[in-house]
Amino acid sequence: PEDGADDADSSSKSNEWEADMALLLARHLIHQGYAASDITILTPYLGQLFKLRKRAQSHQFTVVLDDRDAEDLRDLQEKLDETEDTGARSGQAAGTQGGGVAFHSQ
Repeated sequence: PEDGADDADSSSKSNEWEADMALLLARHLIHQGYAASDITILTPYLGQLFKLRKRAQSHQFTVVLDDRDAEDLRDLQEKLDETEDTGARSGQAAGTQGGGVAFHSQ
C-alpha cells in the first residue's frame, strides 16, 4: 500500500517497494546493455519522486531533474522540515505534481 494513504492531510502518495523496484529494474536494464542515460522513470506523485531521488543515491545513480521538478522537491523538503520542526507527523508529501527521473550510472 502507499505510504500515507490513510493520512487525510497528504495529497501526494509514495510507495517504498515500488521505488525500490523501479530502481532495481533500471539497474537490470543497465546490466542488459542499455545506457543509463536512456532510462527515465516517470511518476505522477511528488512524494514518489522524492523517494526515488533519495533511494537512487544508494543504487549509485545520478538523478537528473528538470528545473520545475527540482524546485518542487525543494519546496517539499522545506514543508517536511517545517513539519518535523513543529513535531507533527513527518514523511507525508504535500503536493500532487510528480515528475521524471533520468539516470546516469556513476
